[in-house]
Amino acid sequence: MTGPASRARRGGVALACAFALAGCGTAPPGAGEAARWLLGRLGPDGAFLYRYDAKKDEESDRRNFVRQAGAAYSLIQFGRTAGAREALDGGRKALGFLLARLSRETRDGADVAFLSRNDGGKAPSDAQSPLGAAALAMLAILEIPAADRTAAEAAAVEPLSRFLRWMQHPDGRFWKSREERLAKADPGPPADYFPGEAMFALSRHAAETKSPESRRAALLAAARQFMEFRAGASPDHWTMQGLALLATGREDPGEPPENAPSLPRGQILDMLEAMSAEILGEQIGEEGREAFRGGFRSADPPRLAHAATRLEGLGAARSALAASGRDISALDRGIRAGLGFVRSLQVGPAEARTLPNPAKALGGFRGAPGEWDMRIDYAQHALSAFLLCERR
Repeated sequence: MTGPASRARRGGVALACAFALAGCGTAPPGAGEAARWLLGRLGPDGAFLYRYDAKKDEESDRRNFVRQAGAAYSLIQFGRTAGAREALDGGRKALGFLLARLSRETRDGADVAFLSRNDGGKAPSDAQSPLGAAALAMLAILEIPAADRTAAEAAAVEPLSRFLRWMQHPDGRFWKSREERLAKADPGPPADYFPGEAMFALSRHAAETKSPESRRAALLAAARQFMEFRAGASPDHWTMQGLALLATGREDPGEPPENAPSLPRGQILDMLEAMSAEILGEQIGEEGREAFRGGFRSADPPRLAHAATRLEGLGAARSALAASGRDISALDRGIRAGLGFVRSLQVGPAEARTLPNPAKALGGFRGAPGEWDMRIDYAQHALSAFLLCERR
């Protein structure tokens, strides 16, 4: 037996021993290993090393605040879910790196906070104050129970939420960065991921605080995402997580706030079904090469990030649809196949021993079959996919 599932099982005990995290014995297979790999990329100052070439044993010192915030979120999510204190502490250390770099200013008469990527010239050349970094940092804070937050964590929530709302156009779209918001009257074509990240973060904020402003913004963003999906946009995994939250009763829908669209729960569930069906239609089945099965046709060869992010959306959708009594059998099959593909790209002991530095590679994820590039966002999305797809 040589399929993805058997590849995932080989060396499983050795991996578990090498990467044991206190309290995570009930975590999904591969999750503790992914968390440990992320912790190994975390520097003394709380910044992640973004990229690692396992074949060349070369690390990149490039910093990416969006990826930093996403990796912090997934570690906190894992640490809280699995009771793994080391992962929780590591995620909060990474979050602290970001919170120490928050910028603040007054917009529309209120204090807002955002992340500016001013890090000694190591930032990418794109926008310096991205929407996605603020949204993911807020999600990371909201993953921590309110009673357990530090003063810095608690103090950042409201200014970050106001920044996200300030970044939203009246038609529901978002500007991609603070710089774009100040320079352009119109956000232009929708960006990948950032609108979904903001919509999910605002939904989480509304669920916790009952803020009518955040709920209005989340509903407006959801309505816009509905329209763009019907017009041919690809399903977004962050949007799907936000929709699942709106649909599952973690936030009591009640009457929509003034000037917010009305999105009945049934309509949200219908959209989650449609988005899930489109994703499953891209999945490679038994007709594909063995190493590709369970992956998605969005790239050739199929990529880890594409699979893991789609699984995040599918896992959230399955929970919401199951809670409403809808049929999830197709989702279950697709999720099982997708998890097999993701696990086949996680480096185990046998593969690690063939590499120049086994300890740095062990537990991380290759970007695609035949590649050895490893990034923190690969591990972030795989870890979150494991948690979202295998919770019951």
